Amino acid sequence: MNSIISSSPTPSTYVKEWSNLESIKKIQYNRLGHTDMFVSLISFGAAHVGRGININNNDDDDDDGGNNQIEISNISPKVIDAICQAIRLGINLVDTSPFYGMGLSEIIVGQALKKVPRQAYYLSTKIGRHSDCNFDYSRDAIRKSIDKSLKKLNLNYVDIVHVHDVEFCPLELLLRETLPELERLRLAGKIRYIGISGYPLSLLREIVEKSSVKIDIILSYCRHSLWDNELVNYLDYFKSKNIGIINAAIFGMGLLGNDNSTIPEWHPASKKIRDRCQRAREICMANGSIPLTRLALRYSLHEKRIDTHLIGMESIDIVNSNLSAIIGTNSNDVCKENELLDLILRQAFGKSIAEMTSSSSNENWEQIEVDRYRQNPEEFIQFLRQCWSGTVHTHSD
Repeated sequence: MNSIISSSPTPSTYVKEWSNLESIKKIQYNRLGHTDMFVSLISFGAAHVGRGININNNDDDDDDGGNNQIEISNISPKVIDAICQAIRLGINLVDTSPFYGMGLSEIIVGQALKKVPRQAYYLSTKIGRHSDCNFDYSRDAIRKSIDKSLKKLNLNYVDIVHVHDVEFCPLELLLRETLPELERLRLAGKIRYIGISGYPLSLLREIVEKSSVKIDIILSYCRHSLWDNELVNYLDYFKSKNIGIINAAIFGMGLLGNDNSTIPEWHPASKKIRDRCQRAREICMANGSIPLTRLALRYSLHEKRIDTHLIGMESIDIVNSNLSAIIGTNSNDVCKENELLDLILRQAFGKSIAEMTSSSSNENWEQIEVDRYRQNPEEFIQFLRQCWSGTVHTHSD
């Protein structure tokens, strides 16, 4: 089970006269594997903090920082405030990547962190997927990527570096070169802990089993959701290896948004999964004012073996809404949420709330994106660039 800090003592990320102690005392903090980090039950995902900013001319690998200044001038103060306020209120893990927003995410997070004491947060970034949407997990690319990330984030070190979407990296390269290079960077003091992220859970387990480098953390996304809770089959294994578990994309990258507009055009989910999520949305709307996103979060919170749930947040309102689910909900409201959640699970997904700790009737999109990349890498990379720039064509299914 998780090592937990409750209302006392305060986590080490508490900063006297800066942090909001009243809020922090209400948040559950779990030890992330066997690291020295006790992380908040929900954490801050910064993948889309650059939403709405023109990124067609964003920086590339030869950029000297000039383009960053152009982008910084377009950053909304509300996004900066959301990051700062989330940390002040006690959300102490912030996750980003060079790939997110084609580099904008790290730039924006870096600007926000200038206003935050370094003690107040843990920072997680990634390597392997780059701001130009290329994939490169080689030793030289890793070194360059980490140095660029540190520069954008205005940091001397980062707490966690994940190998981003390991399914796109040849396993031999990952074990022989990628992970050993991260270990060298750890010994050099540029990173503190090593993680791996990806969609196929069996591959995450295989890497843990075969790696000569200690894996401290895994980041799994879209695998503990209303339609697919396959992650529960792997939790005990990862726990037995003292690995921290981050559960990301609990809203299914837009599938479980409160309306259809949240589903991105590039989403790889099948029509069957989309239809189930639409049915869930309709049931939710017909049965009161509880948003579907709230129920999706409530579903994830039932699993106590997960250390933190990584949620995308782009405004203070979203930060406050997510926090209210873990610190501001009375027992009657929780009961009402669970009742509606059970109705949705039964009618839209053929499950029940009693089955949440076991895997059943799971549907996923494993291999779809990897196969597309392998069939035509250049076409897939161009597709990714179009996705971030907002010019991708409508999803056909």
